[in-house]
Amino acid sequence: MSDQPERLVNRLVGACFGALIGAMALYGAVQLIGSIWLPLCIGLAVVGGVGAVGWLLVQGRRRW
Repeated sequence: MSDQPERLVNRLVGACFGALIGAMALYGAVQLIGSIWLPLCIGLAVVGGVGAVGWLLVQGRRRW
């Protein structure tokens, strides 16, 4: 029975460190996305434009 408070404190400290590591990972992910946001949007627009043109060409040939 004497080790119950210590075990509770250890679990609490472990949970706090887990939350800290999770927050740091989330912060890093947001910073990474923020740093590549503009090239990512430009690349997505280019891929979408090429896909739309390709789809229109395929649909135009199917009508004949």
